Amino acid sequence: MKAILLDGKKNVEVIEKSVPDLLEGYALIKVMAAGICGTDIEMLYHNPVPSVITPGHEVSGIIEKVNHCKTFKAGDRVFLNCHITCNTCEYCLAGDYIFCEELSVIGFDVDGGMAEYIAVPETILRRLPDDLTFEQGVLITDALGTPYHAVKKAEIKKGEIVCISGTGPLGILCILSAVHFGAIVIAIDIVEERLKMAERFGATYLVNGMSNIKERINEITNGKGVDKVIDCSGSAIAILNDIGILKNRGVMIQVGVCNKITMDLFETLIVKEIEIKGSRNFNDFEIPEMIDLIRNTERIDELISHRFLFSEAEQAFQLAEERKGIKIVLVPELI
Repeated sequence: MKAILLDGKKNVEVIEKSVPDLLEGYALIKVMAAGICGTDIEMLYHNPVPSVITPGHEVSGIIEKVNHCKTFKAGDRVFLNCHITCNTCEYCLAGDYIFCEELSVIGFDVDGGMAEYIAVPETILRRLPDDLTFEQGVLITDALGTPYHAVKKAEIKKGEIVCISGTGPLGILCILSAVHFGAIVIAIDIVEERLKMAERFGATYLVNGMSNIKERINEITNGKGVDKVIDCSGSAIAILNDIGILKNRGVMIQVGVCNKITMDLFETLIVKEIEIKGSRNFNDFEIPEMIDLIRNTERIDELISHRFLFSEAEQAFQLAEERKGIKIVLVPELI
């Protein structure tokens, strides 16, 4: 079968490798769509160390065959929850697979779905409804799951003013989710093309990050500040700006990855009693909610901005690195 190999320093190859064998309780999936995630770019594409693991953790397809699976059978349409876990600890039972001590992730720790076939344990299979496309199935997992979970953590009340800082793919899906929960959304970014995209997906106000952000927010909120901020930028400067536009007792959800930041805790947090919450990935029990959101979003297919064949993977990764479009999907053949 054909598979993608990221052999270090932004090199992408399409190689031939054996179709994986099936362990007991595993299913062989014919991959119909695999999404490129920002994490693939950051952790694999930029990594100077060659990887032997097939990438791809946003995957949907059709079951080719099974080996003693209890619920699924050949021919079933599925998407994958990328987390392989023990399924018995307190975190797994609560749907919070990311905290399992035995966690491994397809596409990083074991072979992922940027290949014609992938073998996975039945425990990570999720049934793809017949009214959803395979590309929409890719969105259900990490692509929508991470922003949807972050927005839920904000506990948005209808009519609240919510700022989404950073409107790349993660931010766009946060906007979509925040509007779903009744927020009035302010989008902040330094790229005008992304701000226009934010408007298409429901942002009411657009603020260029190179302008005087606090002044513009004060104009919009009559000097009160915003109720909630969801930071998707991961920029230390942007994060400090985000905190500064919150109202008293405002809430900030940090989902963009920032490894280090320096702040005056008294002036930044204590004075206004700001609350900051971290958000990572999604909870498995949120999947039915995300499926309903996809069903009820008219422009959902516009989120799939580019499609490439597996043989065009190098071009696809270059485009993803340039931060163009929203979700870039690899397919075995044109859909």
